[in-house]
Amino acid sequence: MLAGLFSAFPIVSFAQTEPLVFEAEAGTLGANLTTGVNGATTYVTTTVNTTTPPAAPHIATHTITFPASGNWELYARVLVGPASANDDSFYFGQGFGVKTPELAADWALQNEATTGFANPAATVIVGGTTGSNVFKWIKLTGSPAGGPNPWVVPAGELTQTFQWGTREDGLQLDKFAFGRPGVCYTVANLDNGQAASGTCPPPPPPEPPPYTRTDPAIATGKDKYLGGAWSPGNASLEFANYWNQVTPENGGKWGTVEGTRDVMNWAQADAAYALAKANGYPFKWHTLIWGNQQPAWIESLSTAEQREEIEEWYAAIAERYPDIDQIEVVNEPLHDPPRGATNGNYIEALGGNGTTGWDWVITSFQLARQYFPKPIYITELDIDGVLAGVLNHEVQLAAYQRIFPVFWEHPAVKGVTIWGYVQNNHWRNQQGAWLKYLNGGERPALQWLIRYVQNIPAVVNPQILAVDETAAGGTVLGPVVAVDPDAGTTFSQWQINSDASGKFVIDPATGVVSLAPEAALDFETFTSHVITVSVWDGYNRSAAGTVTIQVGNANDNAPVVTAGQRFNIDDGSRYNLGLLSATDADDGNQPGFTTFAGWQVVGGTGASVFTIESGTGLLQIKRPLLIDFRRSNYTVLATVSDGANTSEPREILVAIPRKVTMCLLNLLQLDVPKEAATLLLRSGAALGSCKRKYPW
Repeated sequence: MLAGLFSAFPIVSFAQTEPLVFEAEAGTLGANLTTGVNGATTYVTTTVNTTTPPAAPHIATHTITFPASGNWELYARVLVGPASANDDSFYFGQGFGVKTPELAADWALQNEATTGFANPAATVIVGGTTGSNVFKWIKLTGSPAGGPNPWVVPAGELTQTFQWGTREDGLQLDKFAFGRPGVCYTVANLDNGQAASGTCPPPPPPEPPPYTRTDPAIATGKDKYLGGAWSPGNASLEFANYWNQVTPENGGKWGTVEGTRDVMNWAQADAAYALAKANGYPFKWHTLIWGNQQPAWIESLSTAEQREEIEEWYAAIAERYPDIDQIEVVNEPLHDPPRGATNGNYIEALGGNGTTGWDWVITSFQLARQYFPKPIYITELDIDGVLAGVLNHEVQLAAYQRIFPVFWEHPAVKGVTIWGYVQNNHWRNQQGAWLKYLNGGERPALQWLIRYVQNIPAVVNPQILAVDETAAGGTVLGPVVAVDPDAGTTFSQWQINSDASGKFVIDPATGVVSLAPEAALDFETFTSHVITVSVWDGYNRSAAGTVTIQVGNANDNAPVVTAGQRFNIDDGSRYNLGLLSATDADDGNQPGFTTFAGWQVVGGTGASVFTIESGTGLLQIKRPLLIDFRRSNYTVLATVSDGANTSEPREILVAIPRKVTMCLLNLLQLDVPKEAATLLLRSGAALGSCKRKYPW
């Protein structure tokens, strides 16, 4: 049944790189395989869908003779049907030779809904972004389940048997090709059997040395969990040393548990549950309702029977795992609902679209609340890490740094589940979403994730900076200081979070605060300013800390002689009329800052009669005999200095009343008409009281 159709190829000198291309139909086809024509392309597909490793009716066998021994890489030209992910998968043997039908270990499964290349000039590498309904070349060697790497043709054994098998009836297989490693083929090269002319991508990063993490789970002691999807074997390598919440990756899916009606297989779910309970981790069930990995037997039941089985499914989980912490009720409702063949086909048993368009989802959650009255969570995170089909640490790291904090720092998010993490054991292995090498080495994104989650943010403690009010724009005030308990912290991205004055700037690299280029300070308006500052420690931004900027007072305002000052010519005693007063704006927020000096008379009608004591501001009669008592008053223009600035002249009024007080011989105080004052002055009398009434 598996005898091959011999296809001969010439033996050539193999310094050349022409690919060995053969048609999918040029082999012995199993009973369920059929050919068709799409335009100019003859293809092979299957008449019967199957989700298990291929049985004999689904297998095609080719006997091919290679032009040279050595290492080879496998390619295929396929067209994914309109159902995309349900029209994209097939198998091929894990190496040359006749394989055992339905033995999983013998077969590599390929899912190619969104990979491959169709542009003739495109280089065909692992990955690609071509979707459905177009013939495209895909590189199988090096893909997640890509079989041997390399395919080895021993010397003297150039004729080999190659087998492949179908899985979904919407996939059209046109050709296969074996090409030489170390070179890269374009679509046109493979279409035409030409030597390689494509541009190869850079090699992937080297594998790190072996490593075993012995620390506790990453999120230990945090107020939210960082969980992982659990599967047997290497998929859960050192699980408890990374994750502190457990979700069975496949063990909780209905198709895994009840692949045969009423025959329950809880093995994987039990193991995940035991791991969670042994370590005190939350246990999350994945998943109750989905359009994938569902039992095939439910599709043919009546709607009523399907509803009965759904409720039995809920009840069985609730009974077996009474301490479930979280439940994923509906998985991928937009992309993979339980509608139609191979998808469960039980959506109508939950109410279908109904009046809301989503009645089936609502019913799913209502049943979940009935059977599982505790918390309900919806989480699953994968972040890819390839560039141009090649594993790329920087791409994944940058994506983690951009995406993960959005969820982790949101107060409504109670935890995050990473959906797989180990190389070759991740459902998006080809897209580079895995985090840990099989030898235990950690990719940079995982190293960052550990440090980020465990990081204690820096603290900007309250502190004071000082600056004089006369400082020019751009003046440096000094650095803001932050502390961080994490070892090896390098601060960066300093920023001012708030500054009501708008007068300050900070160097993002050093944290040094300066006066903004065009800013000016004024102690008389604000004696201090408050800004808040935060800093990035490489993983988290600190809370904003308060920095008080104290403004130093400067003698930058001229004094002002008080307006409206008035004296009588006989005030005081012995020609001392009284103290003049002045103010200075520099004293407004710091009383006593200014020392007045340099009082002087600079004009007025009484400039020749009066003087002011320089250091005290005492207004005095300098030449009493020059007083003209016929006048009613004199004016004096006075100024004062604060040691740096001189006031504007201010008029002081000295009035001459009709009667004046005089002191004769320092003993006799008289009140006399002003017309007699001159005679008494000449007789030795003095203006003013005989008694000293003032300290001056």
